[in-house]
Amino acid sequence: MKKVDALSTQATIKTPEDVVSERGPILVISGSCATITGEQILWSKDNGFYDIPINPQNLLNSTRRYPDREQIVSLAINLLAEGKSVILHTAIGPNDERIAAMHRAIEELSLAKSEANNILGSELGGIAHEIISGSFLKRIVISGGDTAGRILKILQVEALQISKSIGIAAPLCYVYSKLPKINGLEMAFKGGQIGKTDYFNQAKCQPTLNFKAAALGYI
Repeated sequence: MKKVDALSTQATIKTPEDVVSERGPILVISGSCATITGEQILWSKDNGFYDIPINPQNLLNSTRRYPDREQIVSLAINLLAEGKSVILHTAIGPNDERIAAMHRAIEELSLAKSEANNILGSELGGIAHEIISGSFLKRIVISGGDTAGRILKILQVEALQISKSIGIAAPLCYVYSKLPKINGLEMAFKGGQIGKTDYFNQAKCQPTLNFKAAALGYI
């Protein structure tokens, strides 16, 4: 019987040379009003990111919702096509006037706070899906824990696989989804009160393995 040699403990599995790459422009969606996230947005605006303010009070109102959403999606897709990273945000810090405007809208529309949060989360998820569908986006950062949960539901994300640490409890992850345009995207989910000031740029510049190589365990 022919003897089969065991794999040497010194043996290494080689991956293709092109498995490490940067992902190009990224999309950041922030539903956080935390001070730290506000500082991160301001830093990013000063360092090459393009910001698109979202007025949450308009997304709550059915008559204003769709024109606003269409404008946001169109502008984001155009900027990404030009190679520019984009931040969508509902507030920059706790003193942003949009927070008070949102609370007034909730009262005027007679919405419960939980109902309003669900509407906003669904709208942000829909905006994310439309931008992804209309672009070659490969990487997204979502800031705000409640925001992330609602967006993940809309994007039908069923599982995550860590792609690369960024030094805090908000690593880049590959997502598994039944939606073809979502499956294999890289996403990071950042709590509002964590991360260095340049966190969004760190997430943008981090080189990672491609989805296939990561799935095979080459991380």
